Amino acid sequence: MTGVTRKYALNATPPTSLNTASLPAQFIWPGGGVDDVQRVFQSGGWPQYRATLVIAVEAVAQSNAPANYAACVAMIDNLRTALAAAQDTIAGSDVGVVSWSIREEVRGIGEVSYWCVLATVSTGAD
Repeated sequence: MTGVTRKYALNATPPTSLNTASLPAQFIWPGGGVDDVQRVFQSGGWPQYRATLVIAVEAVAQSNAPANYAACVAMIDNLRTALAAAQDTIAGSDVGVVSWSIREEVRGIGEVSYWCVLATVSTGAD
């Protein structure tokens, strides 16, 4: 995705700390889902999978709120573009319909609070 400096592997444990030189850093916060065989054969349809994509943009302690806010807005636009571009590929696989919600929030990673962009991405029927 455009604008991300460090991408942690999909199966990696979320980081316990971040290096400022690696920001913005992207990682997955596991979210679970429902994979019930009976669901596929009843009205529920596809199994559901959910995870939260976290992009730590900048440490809050940098005291540059207007620039950090602008960086988060730009990252939200980049993320929305990337998810929209990937939607057809993902939906065409065996996981069903893809949906997401994107938000900005301050989140603690280790001992440090970061301006973050989060996207909760879900696949399958609701």
